[in-house]
Amino acid sequence: MTIQKPLKKWEKFWRLTSLWENEKRGKVYYEKCICDCGNTKWINRSNIVRGKSISCGCFRKDYAISRYSTHGMTKTRIYKIYTEIKRRCDCKEMAVYKRYWWKWVKYQRKTFESFYKEMWESYEAHVKEFWEKDTTIDRIDSNWDYCKENCRRATRKDQSNNRRSNHAVTYLWKEYPTIKMLCDDLWLNYKLVRHRIEKWWEVKDAVEILKNWRHKKDEKLFSE
Repeated sequence: MTIQKPLKKWEKFWRLTSLWENEKRGKVYYEKCICDCGNTKWINRSNIVRGKSISCGCFRKDYAISRYSTHGMTKTRIYKIYTEIKRRCDCKEMAVYKRYWWKWVKYQRKTFESFYKEMWESYEAHVKEFWEKDTTIDRIDSNWDYCKENCRRATRKDQSNNRRSNHAVTYLWKEYPTIKMLCDDLWLNYKLVRHRIEKWWEVKDAVEILKNWRHKKDEKLFSE
C-alpha cells in the first residue's frame, strides 16, 4: 500500500526534512528530503512515514562506527604491545601462558583506552630517548600483575637483565644481576664466561683466567 498524501513543507521525520517536492515513479511516490548531514535525496514516501527510512544512509554508517569501530590505533606499536600482554595472560593456547598462570599473573587493564591513558606519557618519553624499536614494557617485579605500579618502560637490554632465568653472580664483593653485566663491566667474552660458570667453574676462576690471558696477549702484542 502506498501513501499518496504529500508531506508538509519542512516536516521532519527522524533525520529527514521534507523540501516539499515530490514525484511519481510508476506506482511509487518519492519525496525530496534533506538529511541532517546535509545530503539531499529522493526517498520513498511510504518508507519515510512508516519509519523504514530515517536518513540518507548516514545513520547506518554512524551506528556502525559507534558500535564496531576501534580507536584507530590497531596498527601502532603501542597497541601491539597491549594485545601481546593480554594474550600472555588470557590466551590458553599460547605456549607462554603457563608461565603466567601458575603465578596468577593477571592483566588489570580491561580496555586499550585505559592502557593508553596510563602508559602513553612514559611511552612517548622513552621513544624520544631510545627510539620506538627499543621501547618495551617491563614488570618491575616479575611475580606481580601487569598494573600501573608494577610496569615501567625499558629497553630490550633492560628486559633481558630482568628475566627470571638470569644468573646473579658476585665478583670482588660486588653483586651483578647477570653474567652479561659482569662481562660488560670487565670487558670480557660473555659466551666464554657464561659457558665456564654453567660448567660449575668458580666465578673468580672464570673471570681471572680470562683477564690473565688477555693481559699476556696484550704484553706480547706490544713487545713485538
